[in-house]
Amino acid sequence: MHVIDRIFAQEIIFDEQYKLYSNSIDSSISECINEVNKHSLRQLLLAFLREGILPYHYQNATVIFDLQRSNYFMYVTRVKLFSLLRFTHFDSLILKHKSTSLKQTITDPLKLLDIVKNELETFLNMDQWSKFYKEIANHLQNALLSTWKKYSVTKLAEWSKKKSQLNNLLKSSQLSINDSLQFEQSIYSGHPYHPCAKTKLGFTIQDTINYSPEFQSKVGIYITAVQKKYVHVESMQENVNFTEWFIEFFPDAWTSWLEELKKNNLKFKDYIPFPVHPWQVYYFTFLSPLFKNYIEKKIIVILDKAKIIARPTLSFRTLLPIQNINSPYIKLPVAVQATSIVRTLSPISTKNMPKISNILKKILKIENYFSSRLGLLPESYGLHLKDVNIEEAKHFTVIFRENITNHLSDNEVAIVVAAFFEKSPISGNNLFIEIMQLSGCLTYQEALHYFLHYTDLVLGSYLDLFLLYGIALEGHQQNTLAILSEGKIKRFIARDFDGIEIHTESFKSTEINLDLAENSPYLQKNKETVRNQLLYTVYQLHLGEIVLLLANYFNCEEKPFWKIVREVTEQRFYALKRRMCPIIWKKEFDIILNTHWPVKALLRMRLEKNYSRDGLFSKIINPLSL
Repeated sequence: MHVIDRIFAQEIIFDEQYKLYSNSIDSSISECINEVNKHSLRQLLLAFLREGILPYHYQNATVIFDLQRSNYFMYVTRVKLFSLLRFTHFDSLILKHKSTSLKQTITDPLKLLDIVKNELETFLNMDQWSKFYKEIANHLQNALLSTWKKYSVTKLAEWSKKKSQLNNLLKSSQLSINDSLQFEQSIYSGHPYHPCAKTKLGFTIQDTINYSPEFQSKVGIYITAVQKKYVHVESMQENVNFTEWFIEFFPDAWTSWLEELKKNNLKFKDYIPFPVHPWQVYYFTFLSPLFKNYIEKKIIVILDKAKIIARPTLSFRTLLPIQNINSPYIKLPVAVQATSIVRTLSPISTKNMPKISNILKKILKIENYFSSRLGLLPESYGLHLKDVNIEEAKHFTVIFRENITNHLSDNEVAIVVAAFFEKSPISGNNLFIEIMQLSGCLTYQEALHYFLHYTDLVLGSYLDLFLLYGIALEGHQQNTLAILSEGKIKRFIARDFDGIEIHTESFKSTEINLDLAENSPYLQKNKETVRNQLLYTVYQLHLGEIVLLLANYFNCEEKPFWKIVREVTEQRFYALKRRMCPIIWKKEFDIILNTHWPVKALLRMRLEKNYSRDGLFSKIINPLSL
């Protein structure tokens, strides 16, 4: 029997069993399962579409995938295709035999993978496919946990019940440590296009609940003791004492750390406090012999009672200590595969992040913060073990990032842009729409003006940085904080610079010293790599998603919003023309405004085992050229 025919037979049995099963479980759980499956199907279908994995055509509000090898069609019904080959909703996914009337509705993402595997197996790497299948299964499990949490307790729902609460938060001068964190921990959707957005291979279900931001858990970060001579400390400032800095921000943890050292008959002058994620301590203790010799020789000492209590931010391994409103964020390695990669932190990052922070600070001062459009959260310290193999060292590192509260004035609040796309279960609107309405923008015409201001803030900083300095920040939703005052967006703050791309030749034309190693992965000879970062993260994942959100809300075409993006892009080019080489100016103008854009092939990267920093990109029609 043909593999897809077997799927049909199994599907019929499954449907009968599911009817019995669904009648016996809580309807809200069933609703969560349906939502997770539908969302995962959409992510996979978008990958097939956007990355050119399956041939397709679009007609009568239906995307039709041609499964040539299997002799089937897949119909995605009642779907509206937006720019960048996106769709937000669809009715059904139907598999139909080309020669017969046999057809079946597909509701299970894993069954969809079985169908596609049969279509592509002649050139698939089966080991990679098997890994990807497990990643999707893990994603579904964790997405169900997250969705159930969303249905149970949703912060955005609480704010929406009384809009005055959101209004007060956005206009209050009495900020607390939790204001920005509330938004970080109210995000359930994950990456807008990654099929494995919720994958965390290595975590148990309990680990996912304990360490993921949407569950609002508290995490006890271990403060281990490491012999000073084995630690490299990188700082933004010269001639500063890390231990004194640590004491200033973490006095309680320091006191506990000293007491623990005394109990172990160790001299505190010989050691340095070094944060480690609790799951990583478990990893060292039970799963891996990594650093076993270091621990036995007391080069590394794990202290059970010296801890910093923190909460995970949108990135689960970047945590915010809760005992001091000004404490820095702590970014840690965790040997777990989240989305596509194991979330370690290389010594190269710990060395370079303070240096890159200094470079960006100099640029922002020179450019007057791009006319007050952009700030940044500097990464002030980076620590790693010295004289250790890099593959081992990346499991024992830390980066300290300045707290957002140190970069806000009175009456300001910071909201991570990813939170804009979460929907309130009460109003059904995205947070972005609610904020826009609170600022007084209620009509379509007012929304156009609001978006114009928004786009000017984004491109007047991120695009200018690229054109003048050859630098592309990873300016997507997770790494960008919107700063609001009196309900209006004033500027953005960029964070997490490990994804920065710097075109060496462009930067050398400036008067700023590029204090990075020549072999640094952030330095690129090929400007296309840098431009890809800008066009994908800033134009598509940030502005493009706002365009899609507004078009859906107003039930209108995207074109007026993309027209604004084009107009602002042109304005920035002409504003900077005198400061740029005419040949480079013309080349960048033509590429950004008139040629196809790159879209990161997240699924193909998995299937082709392409983990290079440059990434793998498909080409997609540029919405600015239409």
